[in-house]
Amino acid sequence: MALNDQYLNDDLGSLFIQVDGIGPQDLSWLGCHDLGDVSKPLGDVERQYCPDPAARGRWIVSSRLQGPEGEVTFDMELAIGRLADALELAVAKKCAIPVYDVFYACGGRTTFSPFWRVLVIPDALATSMSVNSPSSRHADGSIPTQITETFSFSAQDLFWAYELGYARKTIVEVENLLDIANCSSPSCAGVCGGAVESCDVMVASATAGAAAPPEIYRTTDGGQTWVAMAFQPFLATEDASSIVCFELDDGTVRVLTSIGVTTVATPAFVAYTDDIGATAWVQSQVGTVDTEFFPWNGCLFALNGRNVWACTDTGGGLAGNVYKSSDFGVTWTLMLGGTGDALNCVRFVNDRVGMVVGDQNEIWLTVNGGADWVTVTGPAAQAAVDCKTCVIFSSMRFYVGYSDGEIWMTADGGTTWTMCPSPIIAGYTLTACNDMGAINENVIWAAYCFNVAADEYGVMARTITGGEQWETWVANTACTAGVGINAVAACDVNHAFGVGCVETTAWVMEVAAA
Repeated sequence: MALNDQYLNDDLGSLFIQVDGIGPQDLSWLGCHDLGDVSKPLGDVERQYCPDPAARGRWIVSSRLQGPEGEVTFDMELAIGRLADALELAVAKKCAIPVYDVFYACGGRTTFSPFWRVLVIPDALATSMSVNSPSSRHADGSIPTQITETFSFSAQDLFWAYELGYARKTIVEVENLLDIANCSSPSCAGVCGGAVESCDVMVASATAGAAAPPEIYRTTDGGQTWVAMAFQPFLATEDASSIVCFELDDGTVRVLTSIGVTTVATPAFVAYTDDIGATAWVQSQVGTVDTEFFPWNGCLFALNGRNVWACTDTGGGLAGNVYKSSDFGVTWTLMLGGTGDALNCVRFVNDRVGMVVGDQNEIWLTVNGGADWVTVTGPAAQAAVDCKTCVIFSSMRFYVGYSDGEIWMTADGGTTWTMCPSPIIAGYTLTACNDMGAINENVIWAAYCFNVAADEYGVMARTITGGEQWETWVANTACTAGVGINAVAACDVNHAFGVGCVETTAWVMEVAAA
């Protein structure tokens, strides 16, 4: 490989901003601009000392403590033209500006994707400006110079988005996988044990076989190998739909899954295990309606063991309920009953602000922990379309994914909506958006189903611009079940897993740095 293929230079970067903020907003290319050095303090380190027990007058380091990170700072310089350019207009709004430095050697400079890597600064605020040598009488006979303008910025954070690729992981399951959950909290090696990365431990749920119960799988090596748990939670014909995991008060990880079909004369119920299925699961009834069940992979959500949420279909897709458990999934309280249509996904941003979505554009919002709910009018164009998934960042800003493949975003609590540009794959037709998982307001991972003639293909997608631009990774084999990638586990900015349909065995797709 040539040296210039391994290392970047300052001619390979192309600068973009979103004048109106993160989301499905136009990306503006900054043509004649310079991005100066970008600095991010990572936190000062201080030492704590204790007397050395071996000798007087000496000390040993008892601990090294690192303080919080500091603000990101940088300058941008532009050549002043006759008309105001995009950066000047954005600064004049006095709002945070998303800045993207896109590195790539091929194609035109105004193309955002594909890329090798992108430096993303989500929330740059201008702190000062200077106009450099605006006028001169040139008394010394010097040559006129170009007038420039310099803006200084401060931002809370930055991150790198890398070029990614995908790999299919081996699993023996021959039924569709419906959901996947990350059970790992990243931590450094230390007094609590070895280093842990996001998605080191995950669980996945499957549909039932013709005469076999649905199986729950677990990986402890970052998705490289998947093993079915020794005991399973449900009977044959009883699909396991949504699955989540969370810590108990003693640090034990509880895995909680839900029944995905109506059972005769039995209300909806969940099942949990605290020993990864080594012994029988414990079942817990949710609700009192015999026909009630959990229809989709988003029907369970856990902020923690004291804030576990569930949404249901009470039968026939005609109405749904929302429940909360404050005791790790053991008992459940009805928080919203008898919605207009079946509910498919519930998400909370904290213990107070959350939303639930369902069939026929059903959307509900709460800002007081589920004590009260208000109905939100969804996009008019989606009035008869089922909501399959959602992500929420605040009571004003949330995204909804639909069964026709479209994703819509609101930044004002649902008063107005903007459709995100859909991922486009030549020769493929987008048929469904099945799941979404967010890392931050910029980075959202999505699970899709695409169609080619009579075949369905699973697709994973990522946006680093809040929905304006998408990258896609397409399964290289068609799905016999025709359901695509059903669910996504968003590990971090540059890493995610998706699970879904069967092609000989079920698809487990890992997207990671190429």
